[in-house]
Amino acid sequence: MLYLLILTDPELSYDNYSEDFYIGLFETEQQAEDTAQHYLKNIKGFCDFPVHTVL
Repeated sequence: MLYLLILTDPELSYDNYSEDFYIGLFETEQQAEDTAQHYLKNIKGFCDFPVHTVL
């Protein structure tokens, strides 16, 4: 199974539009989760705003 990691910016999303950022494709759920946490804690733009996550 492959896991697609997409982070959505809720501040730029509205009505039926979603501002999504493709991060990567991973072989394990743990790899995707670790990468998501890295982005949410360290990458400017992602760590500056509240984020909604769905697994």
